[in-house]
Amino acid sequence: MMEKFSFFTKGRLNTKVVGKEVVFYEETDSTNDDAYNLAMNGVDEGWVVIARNQRKGKGSRGRVWTSPGGQNIYLSVVLRPKVSTEKASLLTILATLAVAETINDYISKGVSIKWPNDVLVSEKKISGILLEMGIDRNKDRFFIVGIGINVNSTKLEIPTVVSDLATSLYLEIGYAVSIKDVLFKLLYRLDHWYGKYNTYGFEEIIERFRAQCATIGKTVSVTVGESLIEGLALGVDEDGFLLVEDEDSVVKKVISGHLKSEV
Repeated sequence: MMEKFSFFTKGRLNTKVVGKEVVFYEETDSTNDDAYNLAMNGVDEGWVVIARNQRKGKGSRGRVWTSPGGQNIYLSVVLRPKVSTEKASLLTILATLAVAETINDYISKGVSIKWPNDVLVSEKKISGILLEMGIDRNKDRFFIVGIGINVNSTKLEIPTVVSDLATSLYLEIGYAVSIKDVLFKLLYRLDHWYGKYNTYGFEEIIERFRAQCATIGKTVSVTVGESLIEGLALGVDEDGFLLVEDEDSVVKKVISGHLKSEV
């Protein structure tokens, strides 16, 4: 059953768009699916769905996002921006930047972004973002931004298969933090950058993203469908594409794909 999230009813969240309405599930299959269903039924942008536990949390490329109950943040936001399909991936850039800045409040060094949608601490993944698009019953387009952040997960709660690749705030700083406080910081930053986009466009967002993107300057290989693009990551362009220079000095634009990088 869907419930209003109690600590948001006391006037503590003063945002313009993100968090306009917040609903909470003790347990659900996927907050992205729940937000998608709400959007299909015409809810305004800014609705946020939060769950204490997900049974079938979604990761990128169809992977499962492991979601132990009560330890981490699992949320999805409904957005209805006036953005072209070609530039829609910039919403991922925006959300990733908001997460990275939130993590920076707790960890001053070692926080970076792996293009396009992972936040790392000391090269280990602490958060991932998933963007989905749909058309509601009124034929209006919407986007769902799903965010997972490992907040208080212990080593035992991180699957063995990714234990060398993933981390949490708890593992990095040595003590548990308030999930509610992390959540508030994140929603404020999402709202701030979404407001910046609506007023000024994506230029400042891209600049901030580039400044924290550890992918730039590294040799990378990106699997795009059945193709493999290898070369030096030169930067991220104004549309969020990764610019990769191959061994023939040809610069290729990559909008998405499975990325591996090395110094």
